[in-house]
Amino acid sequence: MKKGIMSLAFLLLAGLVMMGIGCLPTEKKSTTTESTDVVEEEVETVNIDSKLTNAAILADTNGQWAVSATASTTYNDATGDASWSAQQTTGAPNVTKYADSVYAWAPKEKNKGTVTLELTYADPVYATNVRIFENLGSGAATKVELKDIDGVYHEVWTGTDPTKGLNYLQVNLSQRSYKSNTVRITLDTTKSPEEWVEVDAVQLVGTK
Repeated sequence: MKKGIMSLAFLLLAGLVMMGIGCLPTEKKSTTTESTDVVEEEVETVNIDSKLTNAAILADTNGQWAVSATASTTYNDATGDASWSAQQTTGAPNVTKYADSVYAWAPKEKNKGTVTLELTYADPVYATNVRIFENLGSGAATKVELKDIDGVYHEVWTGTDPTKGLNYLQVNLSQRSYKSNTVRITLDTTKSPEEWVEVDAVQLVGTK
């Protein structure tokens, strides 16, 4: 009998302690929630719209193709050859099959970590979409940023690139509150260890 009473008392005491713990402030949780709110406001989800044909993308009156581009590394870094250079990503796509092409940009080496590709466009716009045309090593993109006209970079997407084969990675955005004419793309070449990562063209979509 005494053992039963003691057990009951112990359970009641344990319950009170647990309730007390639940009432303690958790600064870490609060900080995490605040940080998540900021991320959700800025970072968007990726959407591959299989119904949007290449012809429709090319005909998009709000879309523009890059006029210049640079990269952290290119296949012909040492020689300066235009083949596989960052400049190959300017203009509309001109690679027609999933394959290695001198008309696309490629980094110096395959399976060698993170690389970046930065593209500039003629007109600053309030961006609504970034469309990355991948022609080899598809699925390597990990981050997309926009640089506003004051030179500040804004991360608009980070995550897993679901692109397969010759296709566009489409980062659909709610319209940005700032104008931008520069896109910076981060790619992880280890995502496709047996292939070079190659990008043929990148379209920036938005309104003036």
